Amino acid sequence: KSLRLLKAFDVHPDISAQLFSYLFFFINALLFNLLMERGDLSSRLLMGSLLSCAGSGGAFYCWASLDLLMDWAHGAGLADLAHTYLLKLSSAVNLLATPKENLLQVLLLFT
Repeated sequence: KSLRLLKAFDVHPDISAQLFSYLFFFINALLFNLLMERGDLSSRLLMGSLLSCAGSGGAFYCWASLDLLMDWAHGAGLADLAHTYLLKLSSAVNLLATPKENLLQVLLLFT
């Protein structure tokens, strides 16, 4: 809705980009800090869907929801902003979504 409103009222693209930069920054900061503080991630990310990233499959659902957000940003022409501001969260969720066996294989490669 926000993007449609910005376009409907002919808001300058630089101001729109700044708005979404702030949104992506705060999404990243909030969810990444929750992840670091609690060891799990429970928050509303996309259109009211509740994410629970604790447990074996939780990280996958977070990764999938983050992927949906990135897809939306790409379609809205905001992919660079989303990538820039969601990089820490994306990296952490990708690590959590990686199966333990794959992480052990990578560890063995470097030892």
